[in-house]
Amino acid sequence: MHSLKQTANLLASLGSPVSVEDMTDHILRGLDDGYRAVIDGVNARDTAILFDDLLEKLLIQELSLVAAQRQVPAPMTALNVQARPNHSDKTRSGQFSASSTSRPDNRKSFLSRCQWCNVKGHVLS
Repeated sequence: MHSLKQTANLLASLGSPVSVEDMTDHILRGLDDGYRAVIDGVNARDTAILFDDLLEKLLIQELSLVAAQRQVPAPMTALNVQARPNHSDKTRSGQFSASSTSRPDNRKSFLSRCQWCNVKGHVLS
């Protein structure tokens, strides 16, 4: 971005200035869909955006994209624990329910595959 501004300043000093609109269009064409909100916002303006304001908006969006990439999903072992049903016969008060009957659970328990050897039940740690 700074080299683009330096080039525009050099062209202006040589008597061939680049318009703010042309420079903005050039910058926006080089962005991917991760910057769609900024692109749409700049295109919706009635007046041209200043270079420094555009740079600020792009930096904020870049930080947002980086933060979204850092969010890592929970590990499979954590998902495995969260997905298991609670088989406790206790009520909320902590006492056992009088009408509780013991019945077998016919559902198969989920065993994930090891990410290293692809064998069910192994866990890569």
